Amino acid sequence: MNPEQSAYITSLHLKGYKSIRDLSVDLKPGLNIIIGGNGSGKTNFLSFLDGAWRADYAQLFNGQNRRFECKIVTKPFSTRIEGERIFKSEFNKRRKGNAYYHGPGSGMQINHQYNIDTLTMWLKSKPCIEDAFWDKCQTKISIYPGWTIIGAIFKTKKGLVEKCFYIQAGTTGSIKIFKWQFPFFKMKNKLIYKKMYDQTGFIEQQKKNCIDINK
Repeated sequence: MNPEQSAYITSLHLKGYKSIRDLSVDLKPGLNIIIGGNGSGKTNFLSFLDGAWRADYAQLFNGQNRRFECKIVTKPFSTRIEGERIFKSEFNKRRKGNAYYHGPGSGMQINHQYNIDTLTMWLKSKPCIEDAFWDKCQTKISIYPGWTIIGAIFKTKKGLVEKCFYIQAGTTGSIKIFKWQFPFFKMKNKLIYKKMYDQTGFIEQQKKNCIDINK
């Protein structure tokens, strides 16, 4: 592709994203080198760039996603189901996490943070979404299956409406014998969408949690 005809990001301002408190960066066409010490946020910076780029392409080229709008909170029950179905369709692309080696004794582990990040960015890319955030800084009990929650503030004719999407992280699976189902311990570390519900103040509280951690 001709560089003169390519689209590229010229500048970026990040504030309150993971370990990055406040960062402004000017980018140029071609190779850009990022230098920083351990824990300075290089990986988080690249993760945001990748996620933002993917979210933008999802918005531009996925016709189904364009119908998302604010159906979930403003339309009759049957249409809200359609809006939630579109969310679940996007969610299903990110059910499997990223595998990484956690060292001797632990072996390969699965991490879902990247998928939750990009799903949240996808929500934020929608014209009817005022803001979206997930509980990445929330202190949780270490249990399996785990869970995570994504909050989204919708712009509606009646004002701002805040909704949460409850996502289960991992499942033990089940086996069906005749009419009965029994759990079995073949763990499947993938994301499971559970439900959507009202939760005013969720995003505000989660952002406060991240500020408190970074103090």
